[in-house]
Amino acid sequence: MNRSLWCACLIALLAPPVVAADFPTRPIRVIVPWPAGGSSDAIARIIGQRHAAIAGQQVVIDNRGGMAGTIGANMASKASPDGYTLLTVEGAHVVMPATTAGLGYDLARDFAPLTTVGVAPFVLFVHAGLPTKSLADFLAVAKAKPGLVPAAHTGTGSMTHLTLEMLQMRTGVKFNQVSYKGAAPAVIDVASGEMHLYMATYASGAPMVRSGRVRVIAAASEKRMPALPDVPTLNELGIQMVVTQWVAYLAPVKVPAAIQARLHKDLVASIENASVRERLAELAVDVSTSTPERLKAHIAAELERWAVVARGAGLKPE
Repeated sequence: MNRSLWCACLIALLAPPVVAADFPTRPIRVIVPWPAGGSSDAIARIIGQRHAAIAGQQVVIDNRGGMAGTIGANMASKASPDGYTLLTVEGAHVVMPATTAGLGYDLARDFAPLTTVGVAPFVLFVHAGLPTKSLADFLAVAKAKPGLVPAAHTGTGSMTHLTLEMLQMRTGVKFNQVSYKGAAPAVIDVASGEMHLYMATYASGAPMVRSGRVRVIAAASEKRMPALPDVPTLNELGIQMVVTQWVAYLAPVKVPAAIQARLHKDLVASIENASVRERLAELAVDVSTSTPERLKAHIAAELERWAVVARGAGLKPE
């Protein structure tokens, strides 16, 4: 090796890393794998505004909906690993590998975890006109009429479907499951009495609850929800079951570690900002950031948990 080349290599090795200090120098794109206007989009935009102020660069929300969130995730997995493309994921993304083949990406392998945003527990919505006033009463009726009590979900293999399957496994009840194209029509039919049960986040049916047409009889949360202090958890009622819709930020796996650390720091600061926390609370999100290591472990555990539920329900990737 000639002297000039040797010197150049030595300088490169000894020079302090500047990439994270300089980052970002241009806008950051956040792929939200859902259409604009939904709760996931709203969450990303609320955080993005604060993130832009902290980073000193514009944060652009890029909605890439379709295929239950997998189109946007696939796109993000193949983005340039420079830290300028991020992805928001949620519970649906750990369910899909158990029920859908050919995703084009591996959630655990192809992404670097950054931080969680928070969680929104699932609750059990029932038609307000039902004579049953407690979960125990409701389940007793369902057990007496196996396969007849109508329960809604948002499509075979969806998180709401597998949550319903998990409830059946935990209680021995068999519902008449009916698939809907989204949360809104499912909640509407619970309000009308056509459906008796639907399990999803409280935000999905809060307006119907406030109108008195739908009741919440239990929450699949670790502790009672501040918004529903009188509603018991499934754990309290002897059914060991916690299901939460969670949101997190990931980056392509080969993003340099220094940039990952900078993104983690800026995102956590953005999410934990008092104004951001307040606005997220309005969307029924219980803010809870995490280290990348904790998020990685959470994703691995969730992938395994929903794979077990899918197998128990007789589902396999198709």
